[in-house]
Amino acid sequence: MPHTHPLFLAFFSLLIAPLLAWVVAGLLHIRSPGILRTQWAVQLMLSVPVVTFVAARLSLGWAESILATLCGLCLMSLITCDLLRFRLPDPLTGGLLISALALSVAAPPPDWRAALATGLVCAALLWALRAGYRALRGQHGLGLGDVKLAAGIGALTGPFGAAPTLLLASLIALGWAIVQKRPLSRQARLPFGAALAAAAWLVWIWQRIPPAG
Repeated sequence: MPHTHPLFLAFFSLLIAPLLAWVVAGLLHIRSPGILRTQWAVQLMLSVPVVTFVAARLSLGWAESILATLCGLCLMSLITCDLLRFRLPDPLTGGLLISALALSVAAPPPDWRAALATGLVCAALLWALRAGYRALRGQHGLGLGDVKLAAGIGALTGPFGAAPTLLLASLIALGWAIVQKRPLSRQARLPFGAALAAAAWLVWIWQRIPPAG
């Protein structure tokens, strides 16, 4: 068990996230469009890896926490890329998968086989949905980036977190469409990869919360 007190980690996260946001916001405000122009958005994105590290330290050691933070950085970057450009770069999806598998090896009890199997099942499921939609509608409803992202998300959340992640991602995407007032037509474009990444992060954080009692 880690020896660092959770209250110290929580205080550290609340202190460092706004500080990093203040520094980075000045760099991104001029050069980056859309969502990255506001300091609150930058602070939110920077809080993802910080909170990931804090949550990991509640139940994991330093090495595992660093790997978990890398996963958080990949998820944060994937959310940003999908929201801005509807793209999920291979280095980020691949980095998430590698980091998640490394975490499954390092975190006790090591269970990389279950992580790898869950990643493959999630990727196969989304690929089947993509192929089925293509057969029915004549166009792809999901990109290959979503399929690759599903592999990393399955490896990260594991067999007990994959199904809640997919369900939560669907609800997030639906909520996004409602908030943006976009009609759910065949031509509508939704950042489903961002919803997947956000859902995976939330589920992973939920998995780290110690049971009551």
